[in-house]
Amino acid sequence: MQEAELRRVFALVDRDRCGAVSRDDFELLLMSMGFNLSPSAIDGCIGEIFAFCPEHCNAGDNVTFNAFAVWWMDKDSMFLYSKKK
Repeated sequence: MQEAELRRVFALVDRDRCGAVSRDDFELLLMSMGFNLSPSAIDGCIGEIFAFCPEHCNAGDNVTFNAFAVWWMDKDSMFLYSKKK
């Protein structure tokens, strides 16, 4: 998935347009992309994002678009998780 498509999908759950999403919205983001992860897997993804992209983590416990995009595109992260059929 290219950055423009990631941005479009992210914008669907970033309802207040602040450029960051809560943990619950992050779960909705992944679900909208076809991933149905357990709560612990979602927490693991968020932990990876914060560890992988500390320079983009300035939104408290929220996941910024920039952090998500860098994490997603650099390592094809979601291929490590089960994709919903």
